[in-house]
Amino acid sequence: FADQILSGLALSIGSLVSGDISGASGTVNNLRDIGIELDANNNLIVGDETALDDALLNNFDSLEGFFSSSVTTDNASIALINNTSGVGSQSFAMDVTVDGSGDVTGVSVGGDTNLFTFTGTAIKGAIGSIYEGLTFSYQGGVNATINIELNQGFADRLANLLDAYGNSSDGLIEAQKSSLLTTNSGLSEEAAAIRTRAEEFRANEIDRYASIEAANERAKILQRQIRALFGTDNDD
Repeated sequence: FADQILSGLALSIGSLVSGDISGASGTVNNLRDIGIELDANNNLIVGDETALDDALLNNFDSLEGFFSSSVTTDNASIALINNTSGVGSQSFAMDVTVDGSGDVTGVSVGGDTNLFTFTGTAIKGAIGSIYEGLTFSYQGGVNATINIELNQGFADRLANLLDAYGNSSDGLIEAQKSSLLTTNSGLSEEAAAIRTRAEEFRANEIDRYASIEAANERAKILQRQIRALFGTDNDD
């Protein structure tokens, strides 16, 4: 299991490192653009120091845009609070309704009201939906249709990928650990049951052979009595 998990993580990181960040602005779209690459042992190394120095000195805005997540909306009253979603880039129109106090009473995208949940002014992507992991705060106080464009930067994508494996509550490693502990517990119970049955079998066999030995001794005594009765030592 450990080898499979590590292999899967290495492949995922390799794909993330070598691929372009969809939606990244500027000339820095992947780590290769700043001279960073994976070596044969899947370690990140600086393979081109000139490219890295050039990005830091002359192209910092593009470098920042590559690593940082960004959100663009046509309504200043909404803000992205958290983005741990698995989707790198996405654009959508969110329809929001509110009550007289400004609390959100409904959220839909394309007419679907099951994609987000809401409490007060907080709007969260529903678990299992493509928006899971997104949290917004809407302070507009009026009904609105808000156009949103999201781009998850490299740093957040890498952090979310590592969290999917290493999260102590629901990460893949923890899930495999829990599964192995459950399997081990089941095998321990099965082994204990086998040992119990083996001990019972051993005790029964001891009793059975003791009975056979006692019966054999009684037969020998009877044989000696018969010989004495007939006054013969002839085995026949």
